[in-house]
Amino acid sequence: MRAIPRPLAARTAFAPIETIVFAFVIATLSYFYILSAVRQSTYFALSAPNSLRPAYALLTDNEWVPVSGKDWFKARVHLELQSIVFSFDNVEVRSFTSLCADR
Repeated sequence: MRAIPRPLAARTAFAPIETIVFAFVIATLSYFYILSAVRQSTYFALSAPNSLRPAYALLTDNEWVPVSGKDWFKARVHLELQSIVFSFDNVEVRSFTSLCADR
């Protein structure tokens, strides 16, 4: 088992500074490679649009109707709405009663 690290240890003993510099160079290159991979990945990408604009709606006849900002400000009751989109990634959605029936 000592036959494998012995040549590496011998070179390190004769050139310790060069070995340390080599390790730092490899570590720096690895760091920038991983940083570049993370930056280019879609893991941190936003799923929502970048430019959110206000949307105005009024509740008339139990239905939300889009209106202009001017009409919305004239209304008696003001509500601010935020659009939220939920999505499931290939998940089978079953009702609670069917889950209880399986047991």
